[in-house]
Amino acid sequence: MDEKYDFEPLNEWVLVIPQANEEKIGILKRSDDAIKKPQSGEVVAIGPGRLDEPIGVSVGDHIYFQQHGTVEINVNNKDLLLVNKANMMGRYTK
Repeated sequence: MDEKYDFEPLNEWVLVIPQANEEKIGILKRSDDAIKKPQSGEVVAIGPGRLDEPIGVSVGDHIYFQQHGTVEINVNNKDLLLVNKANMMGRYTK
């Protein structure tokens, strides 16, 4: 992930490359709605956050986030998502 994007998130927002959802996670099967809308991705840019409370992720991290509350945007001809810190649920290793 060496590409620079012509967009800088503000406040507690991060810019994410969405990743396709798998139909199954272990023995659990996702619902059709959960498969359609991405719930995970790679962080490519981070807003400054607040002085007293850092965002908690770094560029290159892979995160899970809630489906609602994301904003779809097109940057450098790529469909990306803006995710607020409040909607991030965790980091994972790929």
